[in-house]
Parts: sequence; C-alpha cells; structure tokens
Amino acid sequence: PSLCLPLTSIVAPNGRKVHLLPMDKVPTNAYVFHMNWSFSIGVFSGIQVRVHWTLVAIIVLLLMGSSEVHILMARTMVILGVSASILLHELAHAWMARRYGLDVNGIMLSPIGGSAQISGYPENPREEAAIALAGPCMSFALGCSLAIVTDFLQLDMLFMWLAGAN
Repeated sequence: PSLCLPLTSIVAPNGRKVHLLPMDKVPTNAYVFHMNWSFSIGVFSGIQVRVHWTLVAIIVLLLMGSSEVHILMARTMVILGVSASILLHELAHAWMARRYGLDVNGIMLSPIGGSAQISGYPENPREEAAIALAGPCMSFALGCSLAIVTDFLQLDMLFMWLAGAN
C-alpha cells in the first residue's frame, strides 16, 4: 500500500476544514485575480505578456529619485534591460513548454520576477527538467552575450552589470 494519499482537504489554522481541488479540476481562470491587477504590453510569439501594476509603481518611484538626465537615462536603461532579460527568461520556459505540446496562457512580469502560465503537465521528468532549465539557460546565454559585447565594444559598466545580473 502506498503512503502517498491524494490530499483532498486540510485544516486551516482557524480550525475550519478546507477542501482542495485536484490539479486537473482547478479552473483555468484561477489566475484571473492577478490578471485584473495587470495590463497587457503585447504578444510575443503568440504569448500574451502582462505587467503587474506594482512593477509600474516601482519603476515610477525609481525614476522620480533624480532630475539629472544622465541618471534618469541610466536608470531607464537598467529597468529596460532587467525587464527584457526577465521576459526572455520566461519566454524560454514558454517556448520549451510549447515544444512538448503544453499550452501557455501568458507571462506575467512583476516586481519579484516573472511567471509563465503553463497549462498541463509534461509527460515525463525529462521534459519537466527541460522546461525548468530553459529559463536559466537563456539567462546564462544572455549574460555571456552581454559580457562579450560589452568587452568587445568597451561599453559602460552598466552593460557589464546587466551581464552579471543574468
């Protein structure tokens, strides 16, 4: 007999019993709450990309700190660079998931990073590992590319920082 029983309910800290849905019964609109707090910035490779409003608020706060043009430009470049690298990281997860036949509902960018909304499960652990590793591999490749370009063109330390961040 297996010791791993399906978890159908838990007892909350207040003593109430909470019934859980099996993963195949979770509604596909379970992410709707977060979607209402976000807006679309476009579709990349057929995948809708959304930005949570808190990310916009943090960007505005970062840009309000100085009135000097060169500081504002540097901050803007860092924000765009980090956001683009997070987007590419999440797109890599999404592209690999699609390669294995899974549906991708979208990507959400937020202050703590991004998340690719993938429906379903891979058929085997190897596919799951490939999907999980696709994002870090993209970040590593982007970081190496930025480091090489920065060194070759002798660009500002800003790009070297972005390379290291990836």
